[in-house]
Amino acid sequence: RDDAYRFSDIDYLKSKNVVDMKAINADVWAEMLEKLFQYIDVDEKIVRIVDVGAGLLSMLELVLNGAHGKEPLIANMKHGMKLEYIAYESNLNLIDACQDRLRALGFEEVNSEQEDEYVFRRDGHISVTAIVRMRDFANDRLGSKEYPHLIVGCCFADLFEPDALVS
Repeated sequence: RDDAYRFSDIDYLKSKNVVDMKAINADVWAEMLEKLFQYIDVDEKIVRIVDVGAGLLSMLELVLNGAHGKEPLIANMKHGMKLEYIAYESNLNLIDACQDRLRALGFEEVNSEQEDEYVFRRDGHISVTAIVRMRDFANDRLGSKEYPHLIVGCCFADLFEPDALVS
């Protein structure tokens, strides 16, 4: 046993994010985008996504920039639409890394009305609001104005063989 070893949530998630992005099947991602935008009314001005267990916001990066042959979700949005991304993460150790990631993606922090919530905005032909809620999604109640079009998340179980999860 190495007493000097300290587990790092951030280092773990950075490594896991690489695996997650490669593991998402490009054909499944493309079909999901197609079906999502068939479902969204053409007159809607906003697309709302909830990320459960957001970690270091890797899914937000996929939504904005695409990765490994997967096109960004915002490429399917019309000019002038807005994207609202609500990220739930209950691990308080990650907030500084999340804020740094959002700034690196071109977001600026704006005021929030709630103590455990951080709101960031990025303007452009698609305006994006990222809301990081440092609480568990299961214990939160979305208001009717926050009803999501899509719920995303990457799970630690992605790193296991399926049979190992049920044995």
